[in-house]
Amino acid sequence: MNDSKAANKSNRARLTWDEWYSLAKEYYHSAHHLRIPVKYKTPDGHLLGRWIERQRAAYHQTGTCKIDARKIYLLNQIGMIWSLGIRRKWELWYEYCVEYYLKFGNIDIPKEFVMHQAALGEWILYQRKCYHKNKLSKMKCIKLESLKMNWKIRNRKIT
Repeated sequence: MNDSKAANKSNRARLTWDEWYSLAKEYYHSAHHLRIPVKYKTPDGHLLGRWIERQRAAYHQTGTCKIDARKIYLLNQIGMIWSLGIRRKWELWYEYCVEYYLKFGNIDIPKEFVMHQAALGEWILYQRKCYHKNKLSKMKCIKLESLKMNWKIRNRKIT
């Protein structure tokens, strides 16, 4: 390993939790979310995506790290999503859509919209993509259409 790579690796290992948090906060302020890909590196080479995954694992008590109430509070302040939606069942997502529908009268959900720490806007976008690729069952289409689903793919922002 050359000297610059060794120094870079050494610098990453020495960041305190608060320094990592500052990097996450910077990312949040520029991207407006913390759905950071696990392989994401900051411009300085810090593996922020991996750090965010470790925080999720600590929160769920599945990793080697521990997380206290202060850290959870701080991460919540910048929109931490503790459970990634991929692991949720379709019916649970649909229940979130029903809840949204009852409040707003449609499920024209902006991409960035989060409900119950789940990226509901992105899930709706994914359902549209599946629909257009004929990969969504007829029953799921009917259920979503009962909530006034608009199949046109859009990337609306929350105003």
